[in-house]
Amino acid sequence: MLSMVGLAQPVTMGVVGGMSICGILPRTPVCTAAIRGSYGLSFNYDGIKHLSLSIGLEDDRKGFQSYYIHDGNFFDPEPGIFADVFTFNYLSVPLGLNLRFGNHIYYLFGIGISPELHMNAFDNRVVSVNQTAQIPVYGRLEIHDATKFDLSEFNNFTIGKRLSKRLSAEFAMKYQVSLRSISNKQYLSMLNLRSHLLNLSVGLRIKIFSG
Repeated sequence: MLSMVGLAQPVTMGVVGGMSICGILPRTPVCTAAIRGSYGLSFNYDGIKHLSLSIGLEDDRKGFQSYYIHDGNFFDPEPGIFADVFTFNYLSVPLGLNLRFGNHIYYLFGIGISPELHMNAFDNRVVSVNQTAQIPVYGRLEIHDATKFDLSEFNNFTIGKRLSKRLSAEFAMKYQVSLRSISNKQYLSMLNLRSHLLNLSVGLRIKIFSG
């Protein structure tokens, strides 16, 4: 998400919102990407030439979709396609180190890590009978056993434009990969699934200390 600044001031605060295209690793034909919203805050220190240090607080939403084709059997003769939409919500604290270039229009290239605390997770299942009507099977089911702590690494790029001496607008792109699996002995124990996502966001950044 947003972790960059180009105001040439030591400390700034950014507010950001965006969308993520997220999925799982290793990739599998029955699992596809999902789209999730995201938002957060970040604080940047820019007292070092061409460097920006950042810390943030973000609502980090991940997930994926899974499809299962049922051909019909004795217990359920009606064939259909079952679709599960999984959502995993985390509170994350991204820590970033960024190279900064430019002034009025600026560019930042960053890397970082993001400790993440699991808040909640849900599975929404529907079945498409004969690929037509979608029928909810059990609605929104809460998942209690997913891994409670995640750690991700990310790379990001930001382009920004100064709007005034104190305010700038930014567009950021980030690719993030989980280092820990959402699977464990209690949840999807036969698999080793890790989240990954591509996030696109826009935000505003304001100078709060001039140094």
